[in-house]
Amino acid sequence: MISREDLYRKYIDIAFSTVCEYKSPQTGFIHVHPDLYKGKAVQVAPTYENFLFALLLMRKKKVEHVKEARVLLQRLLKFQVEGNFPFFLTEYPACRDKYLPFRLLPLFSLMLDECSPLLGKELCSEVQTAQKGLFSVAKEIASSMGLPRWALLSLQKEKGWDAFIASKEWMRPSTLGRALITVKSKEYMERALSLWGEKGYEGPCWGAFHFGAFPEITSFDCLMSLYTKTALPPRQWPYLTALECARISPSSLPERAVEKAWYTSKEWQMEKKGKATISCALFTPLPHQRPGFCPIRIIVPEGTLSVYAEVLELSAEKGRRCLLKVKTKSLHAYIERSEMSDFVQKNGGSLFDPFKGVQIGDLRFGLCQETVEAMGSIAIGDRPEQRIKTTRGLDWKIIIEPLRGESVEFLTLWIEA
Repeated sequence: MISREDLYRKYIDIAFSTVCEYKSPQTGFIHVHPDLYKGKAVQVAPTYENFLFALLLMRKKKVEHVKEARVLLQRLLKFQVEGNFPFFLTEYPACRDKYLPFRLLPLFSLMLDECSPLLGKELCSEVQTAQKGLFSVAKEIASSMGLPRWALLSLQKEKGWDAFIASKEWMRPSTLGRALITVKSKEYMERALSLWGEKGYEGPCWGAFHFGAFPEITSFDCLMSLYTKTALPPRQWPYLTALECARISPSSLPERAVEKAWYTSKEWQMEKKGKATISCALFTPLPHQRPGFCPIRIIVPEGTLSVYAEVLELSAEKGRRCLLKVKTKSLHAYIERSEMSDFVQKNGGSLFDPFKGVQIGDLRFGLCQETVEAMGSIAIGDRPEQRIKTTRGLDWKIIIEPLRGESVEFLTLWIEA
């Protein structure tokens, strides 16, 4: 088994090579818009990402990188205005983002706790002064307005965690990863093990995307990979995940312990059958919150089956079978093409009997309602949370729909694994 330190050094090297694509040779800053997923540098320099870059440079622990980090930090600290920082450096002196102090506070604490010898006495003093300004602004904002639960973790970790888990915010794997990195709790890591499997994150799919043939790597994946000492499969890293890898402290991670159950929730349900994990979100987000949302994910060794329908009920039966009742007139599901190149051939063509079901490795699923006349078909397409859109499609699209004239409000599926 690879050691945690060796694995972390490997991840830092991957992160550094990923992030350097966005570094401007003219300014030395990271220039990329947070909403831009892939591409070369553009003419905005986000403050949070550039502080992360300074931390990443220090994690490299080479003389030239530490020197660059110190110069970068000194330049960034000059952008502080009355305790806060501009969201983009180009917006200086305007500081419009009230959430930025809550993102920066954990970074400043980490730099002071773990990187003080690299910073030197004078720069440490500057960082401490900036931290006090941020903390003062954060307390003022917290007392005057409602905040997302993740933001409270920067001020009160234990009370903040209880509020965070009581909300839906933990259902976003990137947000959950950042929260776990911030609180550094042995108990919470043991509970998080129940959301982690051979294919990575197995919890609710909200704000979780696909990049080509694989689920997108998030800070949760990096953290749990280091915690369990299991390397992530080779794949492209999003630039923000690469930067946030620097926030993880391998030495502060506890040794892997016995897995504990995740917190109970009325808005999410998980069932495990054989090698399959069925993860269902029992709510529907508002339209502007739906990017990256998938109500049902079935994770199997062959890939991730994404099913798009409102969940009414998921019940486990004896043996290998589950029943899933969904509110929809036709069912759309997706599985990775690269993992299932002979998928159509195995299922006997592009049309299939939905009552006999579809076979994906050891997983089979199909329609229960024999009173409904229906047809199943397989085509090429892209799931909605796919980051890369192509004309040829990166996923197999599985459709089960009633024939013309059939009026249905819900479908009941059987799932065997």
